[in-house]
Amino acid sequence: MPPGRTGREFSGLSEVLRVLLLALSFVGPVNALAVLVSELAEAALSEAAQARDERTTGSERRAESFRAADTNSDGCVSQGEFEAFARAYLTRASGFRALMFRSLSPKEQKARLDRKFSEMDAAHNGRVTLDEWHPES
Repeated sequence: MPPGRTGREFSGLSEVLRVLLLALSFVGPVNALAVLVSELAEAALSEAAQARDERTTGSERRAESFRAADTNSDGCVSQGEFEAFARAYLTRASGFRALMFRSLSPKEQKARLDRKFSEMDAAHNGRVTLDEWHPES
C-alpha cells in the first residue's frame, strides 16, 4: 500500500466499534481513542487521496514501491532491502497496521517481517521479484 494510505473504509458503526475493540486489546483504553480518531480521519481523507490517485493504477503503485525497495536496482528485493523498506514505511505511516507494528517488541517486529518476506518469496530463493511483490497484504 502506498505511504499514507491504509485502504480502510468504514462500512458503518459496527466497523468503527470493531476497530475500537481491536485498538483496546492492543494499546489499552488510554490510546484506543487516539487510534480510532486516527483511523476515522484517515478513512475520511482516503476518498480525496483515491481521487488524486485515479490516474495511477494499482500495478503502477506496486511497481513504484518495488523500485523504492530495490535499493541496489538489481531487479530483486532481498530480505534486507525488504526489511529496511518496510521499517521505513511503518515508522512514518499513521494507519492502524503501522501503529500495531510499532507496538510490537523488536523481536516480534523482525519475526513479522521475516514471515511476510517468506510469504512473498514464492520461489524460496531469498529474493522477491516484481511478480512476487505484494507488501500490502
